[in-house]
Amino acid sequence: MAQARAAVLRHLRAAPVDPAEYAVNGLREYARARHARTMYVPLGGPELRVEEWALRTALPRGGRGLFAYPAQSSFTGVQHPLGWIGAAQVR
Repeated sequence: MAQARAAVLRHLRAAPVDPAEYAVNGLREYARARHARTMYVPLGGPELRVEEWALRTALPRGGRGLFAYPAQSSFTGVQHPLGWIGAAQVR
């Protein structure tokens, strides 16, 4: 995991202390550059929050993959449930 993170940070020329959103976006772009299938669930509403129904709709059924999201936005302070990790694992 540490090697993958270091590779992403080198690719993005980013410091290890960048906010979580940058790390999630960086992971997505790194995967996309290597032809991995990626899915982006947009933020909505005045709080810029991911709606749970949109997340559950976007999660693929079966198979393997990486599920990444910022549990708390450093921009808005919005917190997303840690329970989403379990929801992704059972899919």
